[in-house]
Amino acid sequence: MAHPSRLLALGLICLAPLTATAQNQALSVSVNGGSGYLEMPNSPTLTPPNLTIEAWITYIDSGLPAGFLWPTIVRKNFVNGQADYFFRVDAGNANNRVLRAWLNGTGGVVNVNFTFAAGAFLSWTHVAVTYDGAFARLYVNGNQVAQSIGTGALVGTATSARIGAGDTAVGAANEYWNGLIEEVRIWSVARTPAEIQSNMFASIPSAANLNASYLLDGNGLDFSGNVNDAMTIGTPAWPFVAFPAPTWETNDSGSSLDFNGVQGSGLAKASTQVCTSTLLTANSQGSLGLPWEAVYNLSPTVPAGNPGALVTPMGQILNVDVTAGLTFLFGGLAPAPLAHPGTFSMPISAPPVAATFSIQQVIVGPVHPDGYALSQAAQLDTIAINLPASPTAGPVGDDVGTVFNIGCMVFYGRSFSTVWVQSNGRLTFGASNTTFTPTAAAFATNPASMGCWTDFNSATGGTITVSQPLPGVFQAAYNGVFYFSTTTPNTFQLEVDTNTGVASIINLTGLAAGTGNMLIGVSGGTSVLATNPGLTNFSPGGLGFAGVTSNGTDMIYNLGVRGAVTSGITRIDFLPNSFNNYDWVSF
Repeated sequence: MAHPSRLLALGLICLAPLTATAQNQALSVSVNGGSGYLEMPNSPTLTPPNLTIEAWITYIDSGLPAGFLWPTIVRKNFVNGQADYFFRVDAGNANNRVLRAWLNGTGGVVNVNFTFAAGAFLSWTHVAVTYDGAFARLYVNGNQVAQSIGTGALVGTATSARIGAGDTAVGAANEYWNGLIEEVRIWSVARTPAEIQSNMFASIPSAANLNASYLLDGNGLDFSGNVNDAMTIGTPAWPFVAFPAPTWETNDSGSSLDFNGVQGSGLAKASTQVCTSTLLTANSQGSLGLPWEAVYNLSPTVPAGNPGALVTPMGQILNVDVTAGLTFLFGGLAPAPLAHPGTFSMPISAPPVAATFSIQQVIVGPVHPDGYALSQAAQLDTIAINLPASPTAGPVGDDVGTVFNIGCMVFYGRSFSTVWVQSNGRLTFGASNTTFTPTAAAFATNPASMGCWTDFNSATGGTITVSQPLPGVFQAAYNGVFYFSTTTPNTFQLEVDTNTGVASIINLTGLAAGTGNMLIGVSGGTSVLATNPGLTNFSPGGLGFAGVTSNGTDMIYNLGVRGAVTSGITRIDFLPNSFNNYDWVSF
């Protein structure tokens, strides 16, 4: 007899297409304030020390009236100039498109913002903000889009809260929402991305740590059991709307799979891009208990509605394309390290050639309504490195950069398709930044970068060239480049070895002494919340790592006057470590 999980995976071929989206009522609020909103009396459960607010929204960002506008989804304490928290769009008086959460922590106010494109929220969009005292995070459709450092537990006041409006006092800023709101939930915990994604599309009347749950199906009732019912203010509209159905399966504790921790959501696929031959990590979890199956395909994942996607009777989505003709089953064989129930992570090597493949996990378990649980479908794209075959001119001028499309390069544990060579002595990855004043703060909040950063000017003296001196080595050579407003030449090289990931600054004795600051080192930039570990001397033959903890969130640097490098140093190598950060060694 064939293995039961093999029969299960084969049986998925017979499943029906996805059904139409469900019809729900939603709260409709107009920015002119004529339609009304909901108001909840004060309750401590509405301002817990830790918090998650989530909601489905549509937002009309065109045709707004003149004046200052702050369309609000949820606000607690709507006295002018005060708030326990609010979650809104900061349109201002120029129709700015900024999703903003404002949180009052014990150590001060925390703001976290996300700028969105015109029309981005015209269709149903899931938005969430989480706060645990240490970090505030914004999510759009289950994916984190912004993060800020927290200031301690949320502070509550004995004030009411509102859905669909904030401060509505006469003469106050207009804080009425402009669109639809559905499924507002307030939790007493900072939910994880997986938790947010796992039930974005589900109505949750009550659950552990759910302090308020507003289905908004024609009323403001709280179904959480905490009796935070909302009063209707004015005459809000309650139109019947087509509520979105998920198009991508998401991970949960029953069956979870990802590459390098990249998670998808019901509206976005899980897609990981890495360089060819890069070492990455596959993570799997299953809590249902019986042997697993995996469906593997040499093609991209597909959303529900595509002929290659299948849907189970209970709505799980097989996003691996069963029509591609290159689908393989692992036959229900579970090697010892991959057994379920349990969690495992294992290193794997990306193919040595550019390729795309997808994989989805099936965990057999009778406790699941379908009798089995699908993980999200994880897509892996391997991208080949394309370095200059011959020396190529770099930037010429003052405060300028030249982009090189290198296909794929790993820096700070992330894959980048572009490297910018800056005239001011550094490489930036994925984005340009031509700032000429080096500071530790700018180093942390600029794009990921490395180099000898100061105010060089290649327009008045010297050249910058880009080449591949050895196979797989990207080099930017600064040859006799002047400091700005001087005729002092400087010669050094910046290198990234794509084979080993080592980033190097070479020929440091070619740096001339001068006035003004210079910053030497590497930084992961804003996306890893780089912190300042303090001055690193890079003493000859020395070894060290970035900061007090080697956790992928620090930078290594030496900030001093131009050319003031410790005597005897000719080269600094930054060596990638297991924390997606760098150790260093100097010569």
